Amino acid sequence: MMAASLLRRDKKATAAHLKADLNRTDNGSGVRQLQELLDVVLNPETPAADTEALDWCKCLIAGGEGFEDFCKTVRSYDNATLCGLVWTANFVAYRCRTCGISPCMSLCAECFNNGDHTGHDFNMFRSQAGGACDCGDGNVMRESGFCRRHRLRTGENVPSIPRDLLLMSEMVLPHFILCIIQYLRDGYIEADTSTERDLQKVLQQLEPQISFLEELTKMGGAMRTVLTKILTNQQTFKELSMGQEENVYAKKNYDKYLSALQNSGLVSVEEKAQGATADVAVGAEGGAGAMALLGTTAPGSPDESSKEEDQDAGQSVGQRKRVKLSSSTKDPCIIESLKHKCFLEELLFWTIKYEFPQKMVTFLLNMLPDQDYKITFTKTFVQHYAFIMKTLMKSHESDTMSNRIVHISVQLFSNEELARHVTEECQLLDIMVTVLLYMMESCLIKSELQDEENSHHVVVNCSEALLKNNTYWPLVSDFINILSHQSVAKKFLEDHSLLMLWMSFVSFFQGMNLNKRELNEHVEFESQTYYAAFAAELEACAQPMWGLLTHCKVKEYSKTVVRYCLETLQIWFDAIGFVDEPAPNQVTFHLPLHRYYAMFLSKAVKCQGLDLDSLLPDQEMLMKIMVHPLQIQASLSEIHSNMWVRNGLQIKGQAMTYVQSHFCNSMIDPDIYLLQVCASRLDPDYFISSVFERFKVVDLLTMASQHQNAVLDSEQERPMLEGALTFLVILTSLRVHLGMTDDEILRSEMIPENPNPKSGIVPGSCSFEEMLSAVADFKAPVFEPGGSMQQGMYTPKAGIHTGNPWPPYKERTPLHPCYKGLIKLLHCKTLHIVIFTLLYKIWMDHPNMSEHVLCMVMYLIELGLDNQVQDNKEDEEPCIEEHCHDSWFPGTNLLSNLHHVINFVRVRVPETAPEVKREAPPSTSTEASSYGQNLREAQVFSLVSERRRKFQEIINRSNTEATQVVRPKSSSTRWVPPGAPPQLVTEILEIRESMLSLLIKLHQKLSSKQNSLSPSWLDDMDMSRHTHGDGITAIERILTKAAARSCQIKRSIQDICGKVCPPVPPKKNSPADKKTTDKEERRLRARERQQKLLAEFASRQKSFMETAMDVESPDTEAAMDLGAEVMESEVLYDCVICGQSGPSTDDRPIGLVVLLQASSVLGHRCQSKEAKKLPTSDEEHIYAADTCGVAHDVRLTLLQRFFNDSSCLQSVSIGWDGGVYVQTCGHTLHIDCHKSYMESLRNDQVLQGFSVDKGEFTCPLCRQFANSVLPCRPGRGTEAGSWHTATNKKTLVLVKEVEDLQEKLGLFQTESNLSKEMELVIKDVKNTTQKKYMDYGKNPGSSDNDFLFMYSVARTNLELELVHRGGHLCSGGASASAKRSCLSEYSSPLYL
Repeated sequence: MMAASLLRRDKKATAAHLKADLNRTDNGSGVRQLQELLDVVLNPETPAADTEALDWCKCLIAGGEGFEDFCKTVRSYDNATLCGLVWTANFVAYRCRTCGISPCMSLCAECFNNGDHTGHDFNMFRSQAGGACDCGDGNVMRESGFCRRHRLRTGENVPSIPRDLLLMSEMVLPHFILCIIQYLRDGYIEADTSTERDLQKVLQQLEPQISFLEELTKMGGAMRTVLTKILTNQQTFKELSMGQEENVYAKKNYDKYLSALQNSGLVSVEEKAQGATADVAVGAEGGAGAMALLGTTAPGSPDESSKEEDQDAGQSVGQRKRVKLSSSTKDPCIIESLKHKCFLEELLFWTIKYEFPQKMVTFLLNMLPDQDYKITFTKTFVQHYAFIMKTLMKSHESDTMSNRIVHISVQLFSNEELARHVTEECQLLDIMVTVLLYMMESCLIKSELQDEENSHHVVVNCSEALLKNNTYWPLVSDFINILSHQSVAKKFLEDHSLLMLWMSFVSFFQGMNLNKRELNEHVEFESQTYYAAFAAELEACAQPMWGLLTHCKVKEYSKTVVRYCLETLQIWFDAIGFVDEPAPNQVTFHLPLHRYYAMFLSKAVKCQGLDLDSLLPDQEMLMKIMVHPLQIQASLSEIHSNMWVRNGLQIKGQAMTYVQSHFCNSMIDPDIYLLQVCASRLDPDYFISSVFERFKVVDLLTMASQHQNAVLDSEQERPMLEGALTFLVILTSLRVHLGMTDDEILRSEMIPENPNPKSGIVPGSCSFEEMLSAVADFKAPVFEPGGSMQQGMYTPKAGIHTGNPWPPYKERTPLHPCYKGLIKLLHCKTLHIVIFTLLYKIWMDHPNMSEHVLCMVMYLIELGLDNQVQDNKEDEEPCIEEHCHDSWFPGTNLLSNLHHVINFVRVRVPETAPEVKREAPPSTSTEASSYGQNLREAQVFSLVSERRRKFQEIINRSNTEATQVVRPKSSSTRWVPPGAPPQLVTEILEIRESMLSLLIKLHQKLSSKQNSLSPSWLDDMDMSRHTHGDGITAIERILTKAAARSCQIKRSIQDICGKVCPPVPPKKNSPADKKTTDKEERRLRARERQQKLLAEFASRQKSFMETAMDVESPDTEAAMDLGAEVMESEVLYDCVICGQSGPSTDDRPIGLVVLLQASSVLGHRCQSKEAKKLPTSDEEHIYAADTCGVAHDVRLTLLQRFFNDSSCLQSVSIGWDGGVYVQTCGHTLHIDCHKSYMESLRNDQVLQGFSVDKGEFTCPLCRQFANSVLPCRPGRGTEAGSWHTATNKKTLVLVKEVEDLQEKLGLFQTESNLSKEMELVIKDVKNTTQKKYMDYGKNPGSSDNDFLFMYSVARTNLELELVHRGGHLCSGGASASAKRSCLSEYSSPLYL
């Protein structure tokens, strides 16, 4: 009754009366009246849209004053020292890196403009997810960057607030917040039955109430303090939220709330009831837990949830693993369901349940300037972290929700003091790592790497929405953010159990997105999962790694991480069943465990001075670690050699992304470094031979002119050999992690100077601008003539670039002492054998030898000369011939092996090779003795493979394990195609060359001079001019360096030069001798010119034939001969979609991409040459009586008047008006590939600008517009009958021949795919023009009309080609149009 009387009175008067009662000492009556009034006004059963309750609250809080005046009064007592302005997406804000302590610091425009940031490194940006101004927060930015307002610490000068000003607020707001919570409880429906529209409806009704709370926060620090006390008061929450047992509606809402809480923990109620709670504990020991995480659980263990298995039915899904917190975790709230103790906790809970509505997020963030609130809210946020993850995974709007999560978390975790506080009190690191583990375990599948059947390893499935949509991004972003704080990163590195847990998480990405090489047919659909895979490794693995590396400044930290990396790697090797050989035709670009090990190893050696050997495992483990990064390097060459072409373009995308500037610092750079470490500690012969085996070029490394290689095609051998040599050059010359300083790395990144430069910029480098100024000049922005502004840019300083010389491009950085073992690669017999063989093959002009091969060989030799092995006293000892019969070279030092002569080599060659001797065995005893001596001295060239196998046997014998391991078959096992290849026989080649002699002969070959190097050449050498240059300069530089380091080599060079070009005593040449010499030189030059002219003439003939075939023009006898040659081989076409080459067949025809257009150009041609005047009025017009189109219409009408209609239609041509012009860009594709391509265009949602339903598309290669595909006829080139010389036959004879041709049967006697496509093309041609231009006979739709139209299209295209060529087929070259004619291809459908 009391409340009813108060409701009838004026709101302001009632508020003033209640405020006065509450200010009395005995205010019990006022409290009861206010309580009864609020129970009626804020009744949750009243619709939320009713604004009456909100008006009452405003009046009550103001205490009888006007609400606007009340707000103004409260703001006058604002004691806040922080700005805290909150903004949403697309807000323009500033970030000053000079003032910022946290990388996430940001400022509003007002605070930035009122601060002093002159000369600072700042940028203006458009916020993606929203943010808040950090001005005034000394934990996030330096005080020197504060604006004038927040630098003055306004709170010190603000008077204390009167007690009665906010008295009503303290009494009213708890009930108001409870009312909002009750509305949220009542409006929520479980996710299974709710829709997004239902949730939005509830939020829309509550928008005025939430906006009112947001308005209160803007009153300043005084009001925020009141709100903080209300939101965090546990007693008030208990009394108001749970003390209403008599209220049926409130009790119902509370039950709904309890129901919603049931599944808020990581482990649901159902799972606990089934006994499926986490059974994998990662304690201090770490090993067993990590093993379970990697998938090697004990048989029969109940790890699988039946519910999840049902959801993943039909997929090859690995066992789901459940993980629980490490033993150091004290707060079990993350596992159990949530329990709330204050309004703030429940308010955040419902904010998460409703998927972070923007208004609620803004209100919660507006409260952050209050430090007590900020601490409590951060703890509450951490408490709900697992629940956030579960809600995020279920959300249909994960992108929006992710942005809003980060909007909140970045404000909390950017503060290092606060992050350290919640890390210590709430186990933030444990919670984050565990939540990430639980998140990823939902999309694990069994790994197919190595041993698919017996593998126990599980990896993330990159095709799952979790990875494809980057749903994990906000959680990973938070983890990266807190690791940017040194105190937090230090705590992470000190917690061994947490480190092992993280390594288990990283292992989920080890070997993901496995690629299997397609050997038979092209993959039907190209998966785009590699985008998700690369993004996941970069964000979830690499970025946390860089954060840890930045703060890993204690030796013990590095040792611990390295140890756990090795342990996890060993677990991974055991889980996939790896022994020593990788599975063939498989590659994964994702090895984060290898990269963690590599980067922490580099950090320990480079920055902390730790001994490398103390951090390395045994030899066998190093051999295992080496295999998969080496497989990636070999696969890069395979992909560029088109060996993976059947896997589609996506595999090339992966190879490009792997070395792309944004990824290479975290992918290929660690891989190369890890291989450098392995190479420096493993046997060099083993490593070199392993490289050439992985690159599949062992068979190519033979001195015979012919060889058999069933693994590679002939066109693939050269790029694979170039790839292997380039890899060795990079391995031995790259110094990114082997001694280069950060400034040197930065400079090398700005000016790429390596043979295959890779990114090496260290994240967070501080000298970027100084280095940039040293190597480049800034070109200021300028205005272009059109008025637009050209962006400013940096241009290299003069003298930076030196053209395209051979390496070395610059002086190499000295090698770190720990990696001196890498030099052994350059001084091992296996590499020297390869170098000798390649020099010999290049000199002998063997196939598949290129300039790049020679360039890389030269560079390897020079690297060996510049990096000599120390304490090798036998370098200068002469070679003793009888000690060399069982090996190629006397020692391992390159300097001594350069002048060693190889006399004979035993090779295995096909019996058809020219090296095979056809004559009988030696008959005399002397000859037989000589042959036997040669046989004994001949070197065996299977040394590369034999050395590797021998070393592998030694490693296997040294293995002390009792169990015997069955090793898989080597990847070198080859598939032998049908048909017996030529039998291999053993032959002995007489070589009698050394590396020095081959270098000198190659110098002669490159310089095209017989006496390019004289015996006295070394004495006259100027070293200064050989710093950079081409191949000739590179050889001279190598010879000069070798001679300077060894007197014996200098004598050998002089002897070889004297033998190759014997010295001629100086004398005056007689006129006759000079004449003879000049004549000989002229003859040689004439022969060279003749060869060049013949090659050029052959090239022109080929070009002419291609042009002539397009228009079917007759030509000379030479053209006929070339045409006959074309007949001998079947025509092969390249499909621009699948990349395969092959002939066009009846079953799988290949088509030409064409554009069909209606054209009336021919019909407008005039007989008279007189220029026509353009009409300028209605009376003037162009009379078309003398045009080609009118003339032919008149002619046909006249013929039809006197002759039979069928005869008339065979005697004329149409198409002068509305004819069809057939053009092509020249590219071909399989018809079935084209159909798949068109289907993908139909499914593409992007606006394309053409009609796919009408058959329109763009060429997949050149992107020219097209609308049909013209099938190519099967067969062997151009038919002989299509080429005719000029004839003198009479017209009647020619007519008779045409009639005979028409009487012949069509080509397609049986129905095939080709005939069907021909019929479709004819329909396309007909649909191109209007029907009136096809029916000229008296019987529309007759077959005579069809024949006339199709044959006339051929005539139309011939006539149009004549127009393009200026009236003559033999002049004018190719068609002047962008597309060329395809008249000869169009003749195929006419056979129908």
